[in-house]
Amino acid sequence: MLKKIASSELVLGMYVERLGRSWLDTPFWKRSFLLESQADLERIRAARLCEVWIDVARGRAPVEAAPPAA
Repeated sequence: MLKKIASSELVLGMYVERLGRSWLDTPFWKRSFLLESQADLERIRAARLCEVWIDVARGRAPVEAAPPAA
Protein backbone atom coordinates (compact mmCIF):
# COMPACT_ATOMS: atom_id res chain seq x y z
CA MET A 1 0.00 0.00 0.00
CA LEU A 2 1.36 3.41 -0.95
CA LYS A 3 1.22 6.28 1.49
CA LYS A 4 2.24 9.90 0.97
CA ILE A 5 4.21 11.41 3.85
CA ALA A 6 6.28 14.52 4.45
CA SER A 7 9.98 13.94 3.88
CA SER A 8 10.56 15.01 7.49
CA GLU A 9 8.67 11.86 8.59
CA LEU A 10 11.06 9.49 6.77
CA VAL A 11 13.02 7.04 8.90
CA LEU A 12 15.43 4.26 8.06
CA GLY A 13 13.73 1.05 6.99
CA MET A 14 11.01 2.72 4.91
CA TYR A 15 10.66 1.75 1.25
CA VAL A 16 10.65 4.90 -0.89
CA GLU A 17 8.43 4.25 -3.91
CA ARG A 18 8.43 7.76 -5.39
CA LEU A 19 10.08 11.04 -4.53
CA GLY A 20 8.09 14.26 -4.64
CA ARG A 21 9.47 15.12 -8.09
CA SER A 22 11.12 13.47 -11.06
CA TRP A 23 14.03 11.26 -10.05
CA LEU A 24 16.11 13.20 -12.60
CA ASP A 25 15.77 16.26 -10.32
CA THR A 26 17.03 14.39 -7.25
CA PRO A 27 20.44 13.08 -6.15
CA PHE A 28 19.29 9.46 -6.67
CA TRP A 29 19.80 7.32 -9.76
CA LYS A 30 16.76 5.16 -9.16
CA ARG A 31 13.12 5.88 -8.52
CA SER A 32 12.39 3.45 -5.67
CA PHE A 33 14.59 1.95 -2.97
CA LEU A 34 14.76 0.76 0.61
CA LEU A 35 16.03 3.59 2.78
CA GLU A 36 18.90 1.90 4.61
CA SER A 37 21.55 4.56 5.14
CA GLN A 38 21.62 7.74 7.14
CA ALA A 39 23.49 9.37 4.24
CA ASP A 40 20.55 8.71 1.86
CA LEU A 41 18.11 10.07 4.42
CA GLU A 42 20.17 13.25 4.73
CA ARG A 43 20.38 13.57 0.92
CA ILE A 44 16.57 13.43 0.67
CA ARG A 45 16.24 16.14 3.29
CA ALA A 46 18.97 18.25 1.64
CA ALA A 47 17.14 18.00 -1.69
CA ARG A 48 14.22 19.82 -0.02
CA LEU A 49 11.61 17.31 -1.13
CA CYS A 50 8.30 18.22 0.47
CA GLU A 51 6.74 14.79 0.17
CA VAL A 52 7.59 11.21 -0.68
CA TRP A 53 5.52 8.12 -1.40
CA ILE A 54 6.39 5.05 0.64
CA ASP A 55 5.25 1.46 0.24
CA VAL A 56 4.28 0.21 3.70
CA ALA A 57 4.00 -3.37 2.41
CA ARG A 58 7.71 -3.41 1.48
CA GLY A 59 9.16 -1.42 4.38
CA ARG A 60 8.56 0.23 7.70
CA ALA A 61 5.30 2.12 8.14
CA PRO A 62 5.14 5.61 9.65
CA VAL A 63 4.24 5.87 13.31
CA GLU A 64 0.82 7.39 13.70
CA ALA A 65 0.51 10.09 16.31
CA ALA A 66 -1.77 9.22 19.19
CA PRO A 67 -4.89 11.37 19.42
CA PRO A 68 -4.77 13.95 22.21
CA ALA A 69 -6.40 12.92 25.47
CA ALA A 70 -9.69 14.68 26.13
